[in-house]
Amino acid sequence: AGPRARRTTPPDPDTGLGGGFPYPYCRACPTNATTTPGAAANLSACQCLPGFWADFASEPPACLDCPPLATSPLGSTSNASCRCASGAYGDPWDPVVVTAADGITTQTPGCQACPSGAFSAEGS
Repeated sequence: AGPRARRTTPPDPDTGLGGGFPYPYCRACPTNATTTPGAAANLSACQCLPGFWADFASEPPACLDCPPLATSPLGSTSNASCRCASGAYGDPWDPVVVTAADGITTQTPGCQACPSGAFSAEGS
């Protein structure tokens, strides 16, 4: 018998499996995401790292940053999972607008650092 023919079919678009010879085709999770080794069969097994949230409906799928001074738990699937980190307070998605005495207006991230000597728990 001669050499075995290589499989030329493309990988399944939903699972990422197939298309390889002799092993299944593996796809990487989006940047800033991870899986449990050996347990991932499709994109839904990817989990965004803390400080990121999943937008897997976008093309390409992505783990997006929480705003500055905000974090989120492992596997967050919504921007609502972003909360101000320990030592910060406010609403991460509601920027603070400050108008200085000279009339110049600036916009800062929604989470603000606690004043020196003060502390807040995560999500405050």
